[in-house]
Amino acid sequence: MPVIKTDAIEVTIDDTTLDVAVRDLRNGKLWRMSPEGPGDIGIKGHCGPYQSFLFREAARREWTHPSPTAVRAELSGWSYTANVWSPLSFGLEVAFEVRDDRLTVKVAPLRQDSHEASIIDSFYPRGFHFPGKSRGDLVLPYSQGCLLDKDAPLARDIVLPGYVGVGFVMPWWGQRCRDGAALIAYSDTPNDLGFRIQAPVAGRGGATVHPYWQASLGGFKYARSITYTFFENAGVLDLARAYRRHAELQGQAITLRDKAAERPAVESLLGGPHLHVWFMSTFSRFGASSRVNYIRFAEGLRRYRKLCDLAQVGPRGLAHIDGWCRDGYDFNHPEPLPPDIRLGSWDGLRGLRDGIRALGHRVVLHDNYVDYYKHTDAYKLDEGVMNLDGIKHASTEWLGGPQEWLCSTRAEKYLRRTCNELAERDCAFDGFYLDCWSIGHLRECYDPRHPATRGATRKAWSEALAHCHNLGQIVGSESGNDWAVPVMDYCHTVQPDAIPHCLAGTVEAFGVSIPLYNMVWHDCLVCPSWINQNPKARAVVKEGMVVPQTKDARLWALLWGGPPALRTRTMDWGRHDARTYEEDAAFIASLRPVWEFSGAVGYEAVADWTMLSDNGMAQRTVFANGDEAEVDFGRGTYRLKRGRKRVSGAF
Repeated sequence: MPVIKTDAIEVTIDDTTLDVAVRDLRNGKLWRMSPEGPGDIGIKGHCGPYQSFLFREAARREWTHPSPTAVRAELSGWSYTANVWSPLSFGLEVAFEVRDDRLTVKVAPLRQDSHEASIIDSFYPRGFHFPGKSRGDLVLPYSQGCLLDKDAPLARDIVLPGYVGVGFVMPWWGQRCRDGAALIAYSDTPNDLGFRIQAPVAGRGGATVHPYWQASLGGFKYARSITYTFFENAGVLDLARAYRRHAELQGQAITLRDKAAERPAVESLLGGPHLHVWFMSTFSRFGASSRVNYIRFAEGLRRYRKLCDLAQVGPRGLAHIDGWCRDGYDFNHPEPLPPDIRLGSWDGLRGLRDGIRALGHRVVLHDNYVDYYKHTDAYKLDEGVMNLDGIKHASTEWLGGPQEWLCSTRAEKYLRRTCNELAERDCAFDGFYLDCWSIGHLRECYDPRHPATRGATRKAWSEALAHCHNLGQIVGSESGNDWAVPVMDYCHTVQPDAIPHCLAGTVEAFGVSIPLYNMVWHDCLVCPSWINQNPKARAVVKEGMVVPQTKDARLWALLWGGPPALRTRTMDWGRHDARTYEEDAAFIASLRPVWEFSGAVGYEAVADWTMLSDNGMAQRTVFANGDEAEVDFGRGTYRLKRGRKRVSGAF
């Protein structure tokens, strides 16, 4: 069996199965790879079915040793029955290399131009089991983050895609024993990465995670790489910092201080509330042709001023403008202009902007270049996403009715068109909230006129976001997929307590929620907490995907140092009496501790984090400037330390 080692770890590889065992020489822990999996290589012939194989089923294996710390295997000759002439000569090259406390595994296609068949995907390397009888947790960047007990009785084998906002928002995971021994796995080829979580019945080895390398436009076309770092003794924050160091090497870590130095408007994201004002909804596509709910821009400004005055908001805040477009919210994308005449058209929109700016607040427009509505002129160009099956799948979920999804490679031209016309009309705003991009998956497009890999989509959306940066604007999007961190200043939120829809109704929680996302990215991205005026309301993200608000969102905001984002009743359509304004203003004012604390710590990295109770109901965060937030979700209480000042309170 090939063996490669450093002073920290010794790696043994089975020369038939490619099962791997890693001995940590510092603490004696042995991490063994699972011997089973859904397929080390997936193959599909031009006239045959998809079929997966394990490495032990390969007819040929050739091993080489490029260096004392590296070994490489070429595997081929799987008996794919649909290839009637002979076993396939193509296969995979699997390379192993150790350095210090790290093991890197690369999986690359080998002679893939041979035969009328294709390599599709791979589930290798398989997951590492926790050492011996160790108790421990999976550390998962699933939405805001969670600790999943390795012996949790989920009895599920699920594959979840990477870069989905209510899902894996960062391309890594950790495994931590209760005595501190740990590993982290991260990839520098994350665009086509998925995650297989195998959680068998308790007592049968416990849960594992390993990569699923998805096809790129139908095939396994480039080398995939994952690195495991092994820790003698580490906490959760140590794992977060390890991933952050990796991300910095990839050029992702641009701090908020750097962003604010280039674009001073970024400062408005901290130290004040994010107030959402909804102007117009049209329901004609849902059989209600006469139903159009709206308030005019002038009325929205009046309400905004009144609420800020009653709540004594002060000169720092962000106004998020929804439903300002022609026919209102989510109706005519990707061609939102002009602003609807019923709301006040160009003059009204300009007056809204100037009136809010006079309060000292910044103003951003909610826009969208993913939904591609079939009734728009843009649809005549047929630039929607084509799926693998050759169909341009459609939806009728939103107010604009029948739609497809706009190919990512076509998005920026429509965004530029909107930006240019706003500027020509003296209606440029302080920034954009560009919906969907940082919460949806990286969409592929199979249309031969504008094909897009997931990597091409990441590049196209990044360049579109960067265009707004180049205009000096604030840029936000819907969630925290961290490919966007270099070109995004804030997000709507990154939800805690998220549960995969395939587990909905079967579990009360997906592990213990922790502020893992902010442990990594707090000093680079403003992550508000969306706070419902009704604290018992559930956040329905998509059909079948419900994020139960089991813990107070205000306490989450304090714990991770984010500002409050909200929309009250009087910030929406409807007639409201003086009492409603007073109640809404009181609700806004009650969030002052949250937005003031975000102003104190918003530029700071997380320096320490502690779980104060086993069930996660009490947690504490310490920021790099020494300020602290300690929350108790069970009691609804908080304790804050700001410099020498200490504050206690409850919601």
